[in-house]
Amino acid sequence: MPQKPYAELAESLGIRLPEAEPLKQQLCAAWNSRLEADVKKRLLQKGVMTEEEFGWHLLELKRFFLLSAFMVNVPMYSKKVDAIWHEMLLFTKEYADFCEQFTGHMIHHQPSVHSGKNRTDHQHDRAVFEMVYSVVFQIDEAAEAIQGPFKHAAWRKEFVDKLKNMPKEELAAFYQSEFFQNSNQYQELKQTIASKLCSLTERAKQRPAPSRDMHYTYDPSLLVLSAAMGEENDREKHHDSSSGTYSSCHSRDDHHRDSHHSHHDGHDSGSSDSGSSCSSCSSCSS
Repeated sequence: MPQKPYAELAESLGIRLPEAEPLKQQLCAAWNSRLEADVKKRLLQKGVMTEEEFGWHLLELKRFFLLSAFMVNVPMYSKKVDAIWHEMLLFTKEYADFCEQFTGHMIHHQPSVHSGKNRTDHQHDRAVFEMVYSVVFQIDEAAEAIQGPFKHAAWRKEFVDKLKNMPKEELAAFYQSEFFQNSNQYQELKQTIASKLCSLTERAKQRPAPSRDMHYTYDPSLLVLSAAMGEENDREKHHDSSSGTYSSCHSRDDHHRDSHHSHHDGHDSGSSDSGSSCSSCSSCSS
């Protein structure tokens, strides 16, 4: 898939669903450009990232906020995206005002206190994140460079078994109850995503898990869901159990997989931050 110019993505957020446009407009209307400028200045002065990196990582933070508006739990997979969020939180009034105007409630920065999740749980969380992300947003090299490579994470076996045995007419309600907040907000968007997931699930049942080198020659969401529903052995052969990381030519940022925290599950072997870790965190909307 050809890479879209940054300016186009920054304006559109790379949204694939028309039903997500109203929520994007809410985010844009609530966005504080002065706060963005202050945060950018502080991070550049600290040497955390370059000006170009700031733009791409800010794009992913906005996508993160958008998902946080309606999902139960949204993992944070990039230290640099998280650094922008951390810096925003220091401007307490401006951040609170943004959240209030965007969703009507606070998007909390929720640390994980060693929740006891094992590797399977982290993989499942990642698979849920990838599935919804790929339906709402386009996936390309830039997104994978920051979020980490897609098409590797696995849903829990019992979750997959339930999907395979569930009547088609029950799938949409199941996805909504599992993935989305129980509120009346953004119902059209949640219903559209659930319906899309139902169609993809039926198609994925007929397809093998995709190769890690497969290009996005057709619906990337189908590739992601097929991988999540694939056989464990097919997924495990690409996993380096000694380091707990996945290798990929797209892995340039500091995304995290399989650590002891709920939101940073490991380290990118190609990252300048390899071997380090930051405090895990997630979104929690009240």
